[in-house]
Amino acid sequence: MRIHLGIDVACRASHRATCTDATGQVLISGRRFTTTAEDLERLWAILPATDDVLVVMEPTRNAWVPLAAWFQDRGATVVLVPPEQSADLRDYYNKHTKND
Repeated sequence: MRIHLGIDVACRASHRATCTDATGQVLISGRRFTTTAEDLERLWAILPATDDVLVVMEPTRNAWVPLAAWFQDRGATVVLVPPEQSADLRDYYNKHTKND
């Protein structure tokens, strides 16, 4: 079973992670963690047991580098979303989200 781990990389605050299964069902939402071995191990431990993990993140400054290396060392596939694409998606959702 493939799981998707989306990470909102932060430079000064805690990162946030959300995990979904292949059907899009949210398994973990808004999990806060920092770039420390202890926090990364705790996050990895709560993920469902699988050998197919896809990590998706936007490269924010250099904060993404240790995260990508750590997850790749665990066998995860890391995908970086270009900032322009994530900004376009954010704009789209802001424009098409009902707020009344």
